Amino acid sequence: GRNFARDANVEVYGIPYFLFFSADTTLVHAREVSAEISSVLQPGKMMVEKTFTGQNYAKRYAAGERSENFLSHYALFSRVKRDSLTNFKAIDALWSIYPEQKRSSSWNLFKKIATDTENGFVRYWLANVNVARKQDNPENVKAHFARLLYGTLFGPRKFQDWDRLRRDFAPVLGEKETEALLWEKQVQARWKLGKDGEAASIAQKAALHFDAGGLLYAAKVFNLQKKSPETVQAWLNKARSLQGYNKKEYFYQLALLE
Repeated sequence: GRNFARDANVEVYGIPYFLFFSADTTLVHAREVSAEISSVLQPGKMMVEKTFTGQNYAKRYAAGERSENFLSHYALFSRVKRDSLTNFKAIDALWSIYPEQKRSSSWNLFKKIATDTENGFVRYWLANVNVARKQDNPENVKAHFARLLYGTLFGPRKFQDWDRLRRDFAPVLGEKETEALLWEKQVQARWKLGKDGEAASIAQKAALHFDAGGLLYAAKVFNLQKKSPETVQAWLNKARSLQGYNKKEYFYQLALLE
C-alpha cells in the first residue's frame, strides 16, 4: 500500500479508502468508507452516476458552493491529491463557516484535513489541546501536531514566523522536540537579519540534545555559511567523543572548517 501511494503520488491516512483514477492515472475521486454496505457502495455509485465526484470539486467551489459537507470533502480530496494550495483554500473556507458550537467535536475532522500549521482549526486545537487528549490517545495528539509542523517546514508556504511556531508548539510537543525541528529555520532567519550571535545561541541550545549525527548536521549547516567556527569546532569535538559517529562526515566537516 505504501509503495502504491508513493507511485500514485497520493496521501492516504487510513483504510478502508477508495481511490478512483482515470485511464491516464489522474485521481478523480477519493472517499473514506466504513464497513457498511451503503457506505462501501456510495463512492462507486457516485462515479457511475458522475455526481459529486472529486473531479467536480473545483467547479463547484468556483460556482460558490460553501456547504460544510462539501468543503470538508474538498479539503480531504485535496490532501489525498497532495494539492497543498487547494487544501489551504478549502480549509480556510470551511473554518470561516464552521459552527462555533461544533468546534469542540471537530478533532477527528481536523486530523483528516489539516496539512500544516496555518489555519483556524490548528489555532483552536492548540488552545484546547487538553480537550483533544480526552478525545484521542495523547501520543496520537502529539504525533498529529508534529506532522502539521513538518507540513509547514517542508510545505509550499513562504513562512517566516518560526519563533511563533516554537512558542505555540513547545507546550504540545515538548521543548526538546520543538527545538530539534525548528532550530535550523530560526537560525536562517537570524542570519538574514545579520544576527549571527543569536543564531549561534539558538543552535547551541538545540544541540545540547543532539546525538553525533545531529551534531555533524549542525556543523554542516554552519560550515556551508561559514558561520561561528568556534561553535562548529565544539560540536565536532563532542561528536567525535560519542559512540558511532560517522568518521567520513566528521573529517569532511573538519576539513571544511579548516
